[in-house]
Amino acid sequence: MTKLTRRDFFKTASLMGGVSLFAGCSFFGDSSKTPEFIKGAPGVDPIESLLGIKNLFSVCALCEGKCGICCRTAEGSVVKIGGSPYHPISRQDPLPFEVPAEQAALIGASICAIGSSGIQTLYDPFRIARPLRRDGARGSGKWKAVSWSQAISEITNGGNLFGEGNVPGLKANVSSGDGFGLLLGEADWGSLNFIRAFLGAFPGARLFRDDSVLSRELVISTNESVFGKGLGNVFANYGKARFLLNFGSAPVDSGVPLVSTAREIADARAMAPSMKWAVIDPRQSTSATKADIWLPIIPGTDLNFALAIMKALLERFPGSVRFSNDAIKNAVKSHTVSEYADSAGSYEGAAVEIARNLAEAGPYSAVIPGAGVYGQKIGKQSAEAILALNLMVGSIPGAGGLSFNDDSFFSKTAKKVSGLDDSRFSDVRPLSPIGSLMIWGSDPVHSDKKVASRISNNRDFPLLVAISPTITETAAFADYIFPDTTYLERWDICSAPGLTSNTGFGLRSPVVGGLDKHSGRYFPILPETMLMEDILFRLSEELGLGFGKDLAIKDSPSIARGFYHRAATQLADTFNENTGGSVGRSASAEQMFERGGYFRQAGIAVRTDKIQNSFNVDVSKWEQPLNLNVNTKTELLTLITYSLPFHRSGVASVNSWLLETLPENRLIINPIDASRRGLKQGESVVIESGDGSIKSAIRIQIAPGIRPGVVALANGFGQKGSGATPYSIDKSNSYFDKPRSAGVNPADFIEKGQLIRIHKS
Repeated sequence: MTKLTRRDFFKTASLMGGVSLFAGCSFFGDSSKTPEFIKGAPGVDPIESLLGIKNLFSVCALCEGKCGICCRTAEGSVVKIGGSPYHPISRQDPLPFEVPAEQAALIGASICAIGSSGIQTLYDPFRIARPLRRDGARGSGKWKAVSWSQAISEITNGGNLFGEGNVPGLKANVSSGDGFGLLLGEADWGSLNFIRAFLGAFPGARLFRDDSVLSRELVISTNESVFGKGLGNVFANYGKARFLLNFGSAPVDSGVPLVSTAREIADARAMAPSMKWAVIDPRQSTSATKADIWLPIIPGTDLNFALAIMKALLERFPGSVRFSNDAIKNAVKSHTVSEYADSAGSYEGAAVEIARNLAEAGPYSAVIPGAGVYGQKIGKQSAEAILALNLMVGSIPGAGGLSFNDDSFFSKTAKKVSGLDDSRFSDVRPLSPIGSLMIWGSDPVHSDKKVASRISNNRDFPLLVAISPTITETAAFADYIFPDTTYLERWDICSAPGLTSNTGFGLRSPVVGGLDKHSGRYFPILPETMLMEDILFRLSEELGLGFGKDLAIKDSPSIARGFYHRAATQLADTFNENTGGSVGRSASAEQMFERGGYFRQAGIAVRTDKIQNSFNVDVSKWEQPLNLNVNTKTELLTLITYSLPFHRSGVASVNSWLLETLPENRLIINPIDASRRGLKQGESVVIESGDGSIKSAIRIQIAPGIRPGVVALANGFGQKGSGATPYSIDKSNSYFDKPRSAGVNPADFIEKGQLIRIHKS
């Protein structure tokens, strides 16, 4: 008998798992026998012997990463979600488009814990099965189930719907040419353009975006002010960077997309010469523990420390400076390196050492500001100064340590898809009062408690309709909730992935439910749920807007399927025109959706314009007093937030698998601060906002990896919606899942300022 070593066992187990995980794939097809290739697979999973095993390729929607996924279904149910081997985010060497789906099903790929937990989103017991109409005051938690016909009729015609006075319906909004708005969160490119087309047919309609989208727009505008127009997202090219400097971010912990980011950083650190890495963050994240340098500066002082590095480059390493101007020199002339560094809670030697690494790496440097920087009051100015460090040593997007997404083919195709001029609905608007508001793909109340007070009254928004799979914290204040499908039951077109030399687009299609081949109608797993596209199309018919008839393709009565198949074909044509490809021209929409997208190897674009002409920053706004308003009262602590690799998405934060991994967040506190307050490890305490208006009980985690005077809370906890709190439907109280509400939502405190107090329970 051959002796099997521990290493051999894990190698064999990995092979067996990879082969059995992705076996057999067809699109909504019925299989009368077990696929032939399964017979020779080693260690076949018993489930593979069942009839009807299929593997369907799509795109995840549980965070901004948009990774490719392979959903294994058995007898119509999703039993496992893995990575798609076609998708460059999920696999380092993705399969060419020409590889048949049947063969791809045998090839493994990666997905994070959040992505694999999507099964829990699909089969969430708190999904809404029928349209709901509030049966009490807004936010009372009392609902009445109604038919689609009644719900559509009431929001269309309006009237004294709740015994609280007249509510103008959508017909009144159409007649007045004003008064209808749609609040949209992190929508993908396809659904965004579908919604724009609908709003374009609705007189005077407005498109609002939530804070997550506004934050992304801030990042893009900051990148473009430093490096030039047309860049979009700028990120580190880990394969080429010789020095990586992260301000206020932890890419191994919470990179987007997570798996590929961690993989590329690990490869860059393992290769010779190894990429050097520094992390500037008050909390010692996993990323900081793996880096060469960790600098825990005072929260909110990133600008000062960036100026310290800038000053050190100019004074100590002038030969490495490839770009500077009088404005930059004047911006740092008032103080010394030591003064800038000290004001950030660091020291001169640290700033000089960072500057030395930048000087040595030169154009192969990558200095990246994270969400922790952009979230500050002076976030844009801080990020500008941080990004300018790249320019100073000659690091330009596409030429060395930095990359950027060349997704111009999306904007070129948008007009064809939506039928609108590019300028229509291109501006990103924050929420403002309007007669009728519809919400889809957004839960702003969870992240911004001020929104709750605005939408809870009938004055700013007389009619409020939420399209949602569950009663989220925001949907809880709606007048009507239309039951939505999940991302595993819909079509969409997703933006090109970053962090890769491959380019293209992902495609999402239903992996469960049924598609009637004769009528083209799609049936989700809950019969009375409805695709957002079908809801808007039905409203259009009721209002006589004439929207949708020209969006579908011939021989496809399904408005959603027809729209996305036609849009995918148009996008592939534009993509190939831009890049000189040929595969997409001969591929059908069915083939592209079958593979979950269309990707191929492409060269990374390089900025050819002179950086001196691209830099468009008012550096006078970098000036900041060094006597910062830093907390000096020992009883007050500065609260910061962070994201975990497995529990950060609002949609997925209630998934039971993730809650089992970490049931609640704890307040991380330095041993010095804990000792001053007589606190012990794991002790339950009460945290209170600086003004005393908010209080919550939470357990503490004492750890040396955080700056004294600073405490930290993980995002994604303290849910008050999606089954975390009770409600009633038709006067029958619902069951609620208390573990979903465990922990504390940092947003409850951040809106009151970052200073908190801690009391013993």
